[in-house]
Amino acid sequence: MKKQTLTLLAFFGMVVIGGGNAVVAKIILNEITPIAYVFFRFLIASWLIILLWFKEKPKLDKNILKVLLVSLFSTINIFLFAYGIRLTTAISAQMIYSFVPIMTAIISYFLIKEKITYKKSLGILLCFIGTMIVVVLPKISQVSQSDNLTGNMLILLGAGLFAFYPVLSKKLQVDYSPLFLTVGFLTITALIGGIMFFLNGGNLKILSQMSSKALIALLYTSILGTGVFYLLTQQVIKYGSPLLAMLSLNLVPVSTILWAGILLGEKLSLGVLIGGSLALSGVFLIKQKN
Repeated sequence: MKKQTLTLLAFFGMVVIGGGNAVVAKIILNEITPIAYVFFRFLIASWLIILLWFKEKPKLDKNILKVLLVSLFSTINIFLFAYGIRLTTAISAQMIYSFVPIMTAIISYFLIKEKITYKKSLGILLCFIGTMIVVVLPKISQVSQSDNLTGNMLILLGAGLFAFYPVLSKKLQVDYSPLFLTVGFLTITALIGGIMFFLNGGNLKILSQMSSKALIALLYTSILGTGVFYLLTQQVIKYGSPLLAMLSLNLVPVSTILWAGILLGEKLSLGVLIGGSLALSGVFLIKQKN
């Protein structure tokens, strides 16, 4: 199978899995705190990926510090989002993250000399418009409700840092495999999450107090929504581009609505079909050779 086809399959795998994350997170967060959710999610994911990593017979050296430092760009985003989303609306958060591909394209231009061509610009624009149709138009009257400047700023700061992560990862992939970089990110996030969890009086006993539905949701978001998702992200960065990996953020809202339709019985609107089609068109336009 051609590399381009595998890259697109990995990309759409990210979109499908990422869309499920938002749905199952609601189930989990009804029973535990955001910090506990992040800690358990990344702890379980890191165990899974580390087992795969050992098959590579990895060699650790002093340069591992670079991997951990780059991972912090994504790790900090995870925690800023966890705190910020409690203060603002999900719509505002999705709007902010829809700008990440644009920021990534600009950062890629300066750090790895990736050209911003006409096709890429048009593709980014189509993805952005598609996201706005899916996320904003159906609930335009709700955008100002429960909004909080502090929450929006926390999410914006996290999104800005996250935009650097795929670009810097691309530079590291000269020396490290996608699996190695995924292990670094998951491990440092689980470590920081554990410190914050226990400092805030967390207790591992809360796992035994969770419902079976929440535990299944936690396993999904840990194994697929975190471990597999971020491994696929690194694969797309390596064989595609940082920009392509971040464009998944524009399609995840569409995937989330599809998940909600399957699991919650919600109807698929015309806006979702139009917005999703525009976003998909943007992705395929960017993937074409210039």
